[in-house]
Amino acid sequence: MIHVVLNAADFWLDLRTRLNTFTKTQKKIAKHIIDTPEDLAFLAAGKLALKIGVSESAVVKFAKELGLSGYSELQICAQERLRTEFSMLDMIIAEECCGDNSLLDNINQDIINVKTLSKNVTQEMVEQAAHLLYTAYNIWVVGVREASSLALLLGIFLDYIRPRVLSLISGDVSLLTALRWASPADALVVFSFARYTKASIDAAYLAKSKGTKVIVITDSLASPAAQIGDVVFSVPSQSASFFNSYSGAVTIINVLISEIAKIMPEKTKYEMERLEKDVLDSVRYWRRGNHGPDSLDVD
Repeated sequence: MIHVVLNAADFWLDLRTRLNTFTKTQKKIAKHIIDTPEDLAFLAAGKLALKIGVSESAVVKFAKELGLSGYSELQICAQERLRTEFSMLDMIIAEECCGDNSLLDNINQDIINVKTLSKNVTQEMVEQAAHLLYTAYNIWVVGVREASSLALLLGIFLDYIRPRVLSLISGDVSLLTALRWASPADALVVFSFARYTKASIDAAYLAKSKGTKVIVITDSLASPAAQIGDVVFSVPSQSASFFNSYSGAVTIINVLISEIAKIMPEKTKYEMERLEKDVLDSVRYWRRGNHGPDSLDVD
């Protein structure tokens, strides 16, 4: 099954940022659906209103106040939020393990994700993030559990072209211990996807408290880490399977590296040449036509 990418993230971000501007009744509705989105997702407008203690018309008007077409669209936002918070077991049961053609299902979903990414991300955002990474003294790249591979990939690419890059992928206290050295001269990149690992969020908040610039790569503008990001990339992670797809996140990694290289072309060229000379020339590679130990040699 291919999921349609819904722009539910904008709804939750708007709801949180406008909370203090609402009337007493609106604030009552907002707090209830933030705390218990399952009520909004599955209850009719009248039943939800009864549970909150307001009129049905107040609930419908509230949806329109948020710029939505009506209550049904409000429900879709909640349903999409709940979908991203399902456990993998929930997803396996709900999806019955994909459709008939898993290859095409997954390819098509990734195409949808990347196309949606092109709408969510602007060149200005890319340039701003690349500038922060280019000018930072130290760069900390944080990703825990499934996101650890993304943190390692970005960390490796950045380390190819500039010094003082450290990927932090442990979810224990060592993550926060390392970040005690963070400063306003540094930048932190955090990968945070549902179901939002607490260690990553804590790391982002600690870095922010020290004045470090924070770049967030996440699946929702309403995610916890997104609330403190200096630059936030909203990256769809919908999948035709029961695991998240990170094709969009990898695209952002490639875009950032390309933009940094564009900012400092001569330095990038110099560092890549130095990498080849000092490191890669000493690596043993597979030689075409041979197998076994003799196929590994210095080119």
